[in-house]
Amino acid sequence: MSKFGVGFFGFIVGAIAGGVTGYFIASKEKIGEIIPYNPKEKEEVKEESTPVKEEHHPDIKDTEVYKKIVGTNSYSNYYNDKIQKEVDEEANRVNNLTIESISPEAYGTKDGYDTMELSYYCPDDGSDEILADGNFKIVSDWDESTVGSDFMNHIGDYEPDAAYIRNNKTKTDYCIIECQQSYEEAYYGSKHV
Repeated sequence: MSKFGVGFFGFIVGAIAGGVTGYFIASKEKIGEIIPYNPKEKEEVKEESTPVKEEHHPDIKDTEVYKKIVGTNSYSNYYNDKIQKEVDEEANRVNNLTIESISPEAYGTKDGYDTMELSYYCPDDGSDEILADGNFKIVSDWDESTVGSDFMNHIGDYEPDAAYIRNNKTKTDYCIIECQQSYEEAYYGSKHV
């Protein structure tokens, strides 16, 4: 007999043995007995079940009692004070950010802020990286007075080859476009056109 035949024969014998064993166990313990549906029993079960307790919501009097308990037992608001301090520090940090990366949708939308487009020349040939405006005027200081020294880390945050920077100190939004050519190629190429 082949391996398949032996396996199939074993499967059939196991199925028959399991079925017979299950039949005798079920008939002995009356496990498969069909019980007719009785709607009265359902109503009795509902009546016997315990009702759901209503939640207690403290009213103003309860709140005053809790405040007195906290006050008389010298509980402190250490945890609440600590969280509030962290929230305040984070709010101050965000509000005092001089330079931040923004989305293209936020560019030019803040009231009282000017907009400026700059080109970031960073050729692959290793020549100097230069930041310039549309008139090829070079921006010499990449510090807190303009776009910050790490603006290039935000190129590609929202759009490839572009960064959107907001300077809250000077109230200016910058759109910086990355150019793969050198400044000289762009400058002299535009003069010869």
